[in-house]
Amino acid sequence: MDLILPFKKGDFAEARSFMKGFRGAWFRCKVEDMRVTKTGHLEYYLQYIDYPGDKKKWTRVFQKNPAYRMKNPHAGRQFLLRPPFPQLYQRDQVPEHFQKSNVVACVCDTWKVGDLIDWLSEDCYWTGKITKLLSEDKVEVELLEPPMGEGGYYKADCKDIRPALDWCLENDWTVPLSQANGQSWYTVQLIHHKSDTECSSSDEEATSDDDEEEAQESMKRASNLLQETQGSSNLAISSDTATISRLNNQKDTIATTMGISRPSSVSKPLNHQQATAMSNRSCLADGQNPKQSSTI
Repeated sequence: MDLILPFKKGDFAEARSFMKGFRGAWFRCKVEDMRVTKTGHLEYYLQYIDYPGDKKKWTRVFQKNPAYRMKNPHAGRQFLLRPPFPQLYQRDQVPEHFQKSNVVACVCDTWKVGDLIDWLSEDCYWTGKITKLLSEDKVEVELLEPPMGEGGYYKADCKDIRPALDWCLENDWTVPLSQANGQSWYTVQLIHHKSDTECSSSDEEATSDDDEEEAQESMKRASNLLQETQGSSNLAISSDTATISRLNNQKDTIATTMGISRPSSVSKPLNHQQATAMSNRSCLADGQNPKQSSTI
């Protein structure tokens, strides 16, 4: 295959399913193995972290949503795996340094009606949006409508929701646009730490202080050589100019994905705790909706 996928044996990820009763939900998993079938389909052997009692199985990671097969036979296949969700921080808690090619999410405000979110229920995250603010720590959420989700309205604790994000092979993590009452905004800000080979024309470039100092020293050396030797100054200046050019190209670039900024008034640190209770295995076998006990 020509595709270069960001997953290998032993990696953690999140997987989705088109199984009725679990549409629009993301499950934490671990890649135990991978293979290409005789028919050319890529399959991953997944272990679902929050469902330890379930048997591991081979999962075809490129699939068509069954709901669209009859309506549009030519609809493209969707990739059902994505990397682990980025680490969440409040605006004033984002670290100055983190691993390159990593990404963190910065939440800049309290939750509001219209925010696109993922809701942790039954050991998986269901994508939807906030429709009501019930109290300081509770909201009402509406899940994605079928066929993309299971639909319905549910009460949710704020500690069990996180901002919804999109991921694809071409663009990595991106922020979907939240909308309500004729307004639109981005619920979260993504901060990418990239090398200069990964920078795009829309990235905001920032040169480190160390590189700037080294570049200034190179300029001083070039100036001194020019004064000392007129005959060989051209070679010296050319050498140092190349050094300066190289230093200017070695930049720590932080690419920020953000739309309309919102006021910073986070009332408390987010605490996205993973549910530790084992899910009822019979629910998976019967294809039942595991959220019926939470329905308003």
